[in-house]
Amino acid sequence: MKRFDYIDYAKGLGMLCVIWGHIMYAGLGAKVVYAFHIPLFFFLSGMVFSRDRYDGVITFLKRRVSSLLIPYAIFSVLTWAFWVFFLRISHQPMDECWKPLVETLLARGSEGYLVHNVPLWFVPCLFVVELLYFFMRNCSVMVRVALSLLFAWVGCTMVRGVWSYDFTALPWSVDVALFAFPFYALGNLLVEKAGGLRFFEERIAAYGKWTLLVMLLCFLLLCVGAGWNGLVSMGHAMLGKTVVLFYLNAFGGIVAVLLFCFCLQSLSSVYSCRFFEWLRWWGRNSFIVMATHNPVKGIVVMAVSSMFGTVPSVVNRTLLYAAVAFLIVVLITSLLMYCFNGLFKRFFTIVG
Repeated sequence: MKRFDYIDYAKGLGMLCVIWGHIMYAGLGAKVVYAFHIPLFFFLSGMVFSRDRYDGVITFLKRRVSSLLIPYAIFSVLTWAFWVFFLRISHQPMDECWKPLVETLLARGSEGYLVHNVPLWFVPCLFVVELLYFFMRNCSVMVRVALSLLFAWVGCTMVRGVWSYDFTALPWSVDVALFAFPFYALGNLLVEKAGGLRFFEERIAAYGKWTLLVMLLCFLLLCVGAGWNGLVSMGHAMLGKTVVLFYLNAFGGIVAVLLFCFCLQSLSSVYSCRFFEWLRWWGRNSFIVMATHNPVKGIVVMAVSSMFGTVPSVVNRTLLYAAVAFLIVVLITSLLMYCFNGLFKRFFTIVG
């Protein structure tokens, strides 16, 4: 499948937002990135989905298990082993240290699950979303829109505690998958109606100078809306004060990021810059970034707090300390990404 730079730029920028959100907990910036960064990845995944790529459900399952679930399991085991090692050398309590490894099967990002690497919850959740969409891939646009609205309503009512049963304990974040489904579906429908990713890109480019204006307007509305709605966390099934504002903020952020990345793509075609190359590479390897940055972040935050003579919670709420930690995490994660990328290419060449 042909790669498009604006998609890779968006994934790279999205992962930078994820890392920042996992380091800086306070202020409007945290509310803004949490309002859209996970919806952005569901949307981008929907954009690149193609029903013509799979002959049937067996082909779909084989490919998505090998590209999502197997790497998920590998990184969960690796980061769990690192977590146990860190507990041992730091002389921390190791009661029930096997529990997080078993929780790899449950794959939830809330209620204290996956403490060794919480961001991994996204992978099985995305698999659930893709599986649902695969079975309705041949339905009409109206049917897919109607089902998206239905799933959104069911998912939101589940996490809002309308019923007596605690749905946030469901495995593979099924509740989150339901209210995340519209992001994936809309991403795919927009590309489908445009006639493909290339035509989608050409249609956006046709708006010319309006692109920048719409991007700035969406970002401004996102900042205002995120401030009103409060902190959102899809992994913890937190939608903020109102569901409507949650979706408006998320889609506003998605539009702003995509338009910004279209601008980056235009600039990169004119100006040669190492940053563009790095961001593209970062986006193309976003899975590895997602799977490795959180354990790195934990150690880096502790190191930065020790460096400045404070405690980790202060680092998570102070702009300067958080910025230092952010840069270090990005650097170390880039090195890990370089190493793991080579290993995974060899691994999947062998098993393929």
